[in-house]
Amino acid sequence: MDEQGVVTGVREGETTIVAKSSLNGEKYGECTVVVRSLDVTLEGVLMDDQGATMRFSWDMSGGNSTWHAGAAMDYYAKAVTEIPGEDAFYLLDSRNNIMRKLDLHNGKPVSEETMEYGRYTLWDLAYSNYFSQEGAPKTYAVRESTLLQPQDPMHPTYNSMSPEAPSPLLAWQLAAPNG
Repeated sequence: MDEQGVVTGVREGETTIVAKSSLNGEKYGECTVVVRSLDVTLEGVLMDDQGATMRFSWDMSGGNSTWHAGAAMDYYAKAVTEIPGEDAFYLLDSRNNIMRKLDLHNGKPVSEETMEYGRYTLWDLAYSNYFSQEGAPKTYAVRESTLLQPQDPMHPTYNSMSPEAPSPLLAWQLAAPNG
């Protein structure tokens, strides 16, 4: 515990903390603190400081905190989202703006199918559990200040994928700050 009373767990266990008044030693309070490890392993995709993309896993089970970098991928991630239940994820490559469906474990293409997004820039993706159906995944996408309606990222039906065209079909226009 530090001078401000912040308790930081350093390993699994249980302890009782007692705080006494410096003015009256008969006045005190106590609490029991229990520290447990998370039994979870996080897996994902990240970019290093050079922009190279790699898979990673971070095992936090059993009191461990073991981080493993996976093999480098042949793609540069602009936007990524996992496809629950399919052991796959979508990755929009920042070098050529091509969407790919990749294997969750090895980062290799699940199929040869790709989607050329051209100059139509997406900033982020998020899988939609609500709008997706088995065999028909849908993702939200963010473009500039706009949240685009859920689409199949490999077969989007936006009005146009050209920045000069009218805005795509919108689910919501995010509020931009005034001024």
